[in-house]
Amino acid sequence: MKKIRSYNILLLAILTCILAVLNYVGSLAFFRLDLTQEKIHSLSPKTIEIVEDKIEGVINIEVLLDGEFPAHISELKNRIEEKLSEIKLFSNGKIQYRFANPDENKGAKENLKQQLIKLGANPRHLVERKGDEINQRIVWPAAIVYYNDLKMALNFVPGQSFTELLDHQIQQGINQIEYELVKRFRKITLKDPEVQRIAFIDGHGELDEKEAWNIDRSLRDFYNVERVAIDGKLEALRGFDAIVIAKPEKDMPLKDIFIIDQFIMKGGKTAWFIDPLHVNEDSLQIKGQTFGLDLKFKNIDRMLFKYGVRINKDLVLDRNCGPLKLYNFRGGSAPWYFFPYLANREEHVISQNLNPVKSKYASSITPVGNDSLKKTRLLETSDYTLIYKTPVRINHGIVNMDPNFSNANNKSHQTVAMLLEGKFNSYFKNQPLAGYRDSAKVRDNSVETKMMVVSDGDIIRNEILKTNDGREAFIQLEFEPTTGQKMYANTDFTLNAMDYLLGNEYLIPLRSRQITFRPLNFEKLDLEKTDWQVFNLILPILVVILSGLAILFIRKRKYAFLEANYEV
Repeated sequence: MKKIRSYNILLLAILTCILAVLNYVGSLAFFRLDLTQEKIHSLSPKTIEIVEDKIEGVINIEVLLDGEFPAHISELKNRIEEKLSEIKLFSNGKIQYRFANPDENKGAKENLKQQLIKLGANPRHLVERKGDEINQRIVWPAAIVYYNDLKMALNFVPGQSFTELLDHQIQQGINQIEYELVKRFRKITLKDPEVQRIAFIDGHGELDEKEAWNIDRSLRDFYNVERVAIDGKLEALRGFDAIVIAKPEKDMPLKDIFIIDQFIMKGGKTAWFIDPLHVNEDSLQIKGQTFGLDLKFKNIDRMLFKYGVRINKDLVLDRNCGPLKLYNFRGGSAPWYFFPYLANREEHVISQNLNPVKSKYASSITPVGNDSLKKTRLLETSDYTLIYKTPVRINHGIVNMDPNFSNANNKSHQTVAMLLEGKFNSYFKNQPLAGYRDSAKVRDNSVETKMMVVSDGDIIRNEILKTNDGREAFIQLEFEPTTGQKMYANTDFTLNAMDYLLGNEYLIPLRSRQITFRPLNFEKLDLEKTDWQVFNLILPILVVILSGLAILFIRKRKYAFLEANYEV
């Protein structure tokens, strides 16, 4: 009996030592196993790199969601806390956070709220419905980020201040918690020389500051954005990493073309948003018809052809399209085939997991020449596409066209946006240009670089409306003006493209991350309800019985072994 007791003591000591060693090793190494399909509990490698290596001081985050909330708000709060907790573990103490309630200090409440709004935090109306009773209160799905002397707001949920907080907005906020945090970390920790610069080219009738307000504001979260008129100045684009050519209305002079060409030859990234045809929408609204007329971009067309694409002189129509306001039409609007919805079939990182991109009077793009380049279709029309060649007559009568128009003239999957990657030939190779080609620094071939060509500048042009008091209101690109619904991915597509061109691909999957909530199949549940109830009732009993038999069997084997090998 003494030998059996000694054996048990020895076994207990061994197990204790093993547990102590495992506990010590576990304290030295952080480990998590994420079994979700979307990896919702895992940080991206770039996020970990930023919080471990890029942050020099301490970032304090004050989340304004302390208190009791309905289930869907609590879900957002819990996901924020979960993400911040994980980030804090990787940051070695450089990320600190706490939850606060703006309504807590009643004495300074109103003054505090005004300060939060000035910083950019968006308060929202939370409408709670219980039977016939409707209660409304203000919530703050936002945080204030403090770093050194900087202080800025972070909004977890999209939408305007003092509008109703909707369920789908909360879902979108949950999807993009990590993205919003990384966006702020990157913005406040990057030093000025490290921030990449983007130039919006001006001087040829391009979109102005108001027309490009939405995309300009969105890009400024990540980059320094300026407007630049080249005016033939050789140094006009020096120091810029990328340029955006946003819907010029007149051709560029050869001197400006040369400066852009040499910018590309030296590795500069370019996003072209070119409308080859001009459509007078005012004439369409007033007279009920207009024409799509060739803008005659001789220099631009030749330059893009040299680089490997041709923007065709046509307009694409598609059955999958956005609406146009028509007051004499039932409902006040009608499907307008000249506003195609664009998507991507090649699953490129720029355009995957996105809502449709809305276009207006877009043209088709054809790849040409220079087979050494990698050419990727980013946006295309659907199976139900028709092409009108220039000059295109456009009138309201098109709403009465048979929606199966593509059956007779099928031109499915017309390309509207294309990505080009590789080494480009200069447009000016072996061509003299007085006063410009006399420099030894002129390049005839580029280094490895990238550009994107889009045959519709309206993809980045936001609508501008006049309010009743005479002020101007900008409609964000995500929203459909006729309904006010958030439907489109124009902003996300453009941001993804600029991130890809500038080598910041790590932001794209965070921005496009979708966490899928899988609802129960109620039809299947009704059919199998009894089976599952019986299963859930019997299984625990079987587990207990089988566990007891297993323990009894092990104990018998154990004591039989001890009696056979030790003196009792």
